[in-house]
Amino acid sequence: MHELIAIYRQFQVSEKRALVLTTILWTLWSLLRIAIIALTVLLIREILIPGYRMTTIHYFWGALIGVFVLKGAVFSGANHIAHLAGFAMVGRLRQNFVDHLKALPLGFFTKERLGHIATIAHSDINRVQYAVSHLWTKLISDLLVSLLVAVALFILDWRLGLALISLLPAAFLFLWRAVSKGEAIQKQVRDHMSEMVSSFVEYTKGIPVLKTFSENPVISQKLWKQIAAFGRSSKRASVFTFKHIGGYLFFLELCFGVVVAAGAHLFLGNAIPLYVYAVFIMLGREFYKPFLSAEVYLFYYVVLKDSSRRIETVMQTPAIRAAANPLVPKNHDIHFDQVSFNYERNGFTMKDINFAAGEGTITALVGPSGSGKTTIANLLVRFWDVDNGAIKVGGIDIRDIEYDELLSRISIVM
Repeated sequence: MHELIAIYRQFQVSEKRALVLTTILWTLWSLLRIAIIALTVLLIREILIPGYRMTTIHYFWGALIGVFVLKGAVFSGANHIAHLAGFAMVGRLRQNFVDHLKALPLGFFTKERLGHIATIAHSDINRVQYAVSHLWTKLISDLLVSLLVAVALFILDWRLGLALISLLPAAFLFLWRAVSKGEAIQKQVRDHMSEMVSSFVEYTKGIPVLKTFSENPVISQKLWKQIAAFGRSSKRASVFTFKHIGGYLFFLELCFGVVVAAGAHLFLGNAIPLYVYAVFIMLGREFYKPFLSAEVYLFYYVVLKDSSRRIETVMQTPAIRAAANPLVPKNHDIHFDQVSFNYERNGFTMKDINFAAGEGTITALVGPSGSGKTTIANLLVRFWDVDNGAIKVGGIDIRDIEYDELLSRISIVM
């Protein structure tokens, strides 16, 4: 739940107000739907009365048309406001994500492949937008309407009210099991999908090489293994959903059946009038609406939680340290001053590197593979920061130069 709270805190005050207004509009939309049912019942009852007056029928028709028009306007307004609030938040989230990616060291990208990052930047952030701007507001409004309907029905007849909720504990037990176990299964599906997308990106990027030289079967086998793994985890998730959500929905439908049977028993025993029985049948579905939609809400809750975790993992990765008081170099002389660096413990190590490359000159780094030529270039553009010593451009430590300013002064020719 803390992931959802963290997302909500990223909204600005105006966007929070927009979400509250959207929730109110969705609640009004649901109440207008109930009003249509009530007006229709009253209209039918009026028609069945002998000697009904056409003036009264016209009033009912006018009221129905007015409610339908208002319901359509409320629907359009709720969707419009929700989209604006969601797009504003997601645009800001995506911009922050891209800015943070630009500030990360290259070492991050050797671990988080392009396919994985693309999945987060597009799919995960879009899921956050849909869940926050649409599902949250709809869920809250459905629960509010369900509560109002339940109170009204209990006031109308407490016995049928108890029948209405008689099997909800059993249904919620299945739902709790689905929530507790579904997160791990959905996480596995998302991980396998991310790995599959990454392998596909790597494969398509290597197609020109594969066409030029003989194709290495290991590359294609890796891709097909990832596709098969994604297929297996998706199948497992579908079976799990059918088993647990199916049991949950079964008890909800059975609960409504209890209402129908109990209402028929009370009506035939002259314990309740026909209109009370009819009201429970028609409004009972409105009470169950948020519970019947629990499969959708649960799915997006699990997906949103997993997507939020992925986004937060990237956003919490330490970025390159920004210069406190950025300086601007007056020339482009490059100086490596007692530079030491290593990628990881017991890995490649550079120690006490000293050399200078003057502005307007050509300097070639020559050495065998693995001697550190690429590492020197990567350190110059701060894909990593040095462990000791300093790299200077124009006599200024590159850590004291604004990162965008530094990159604007460097060109790489492939």
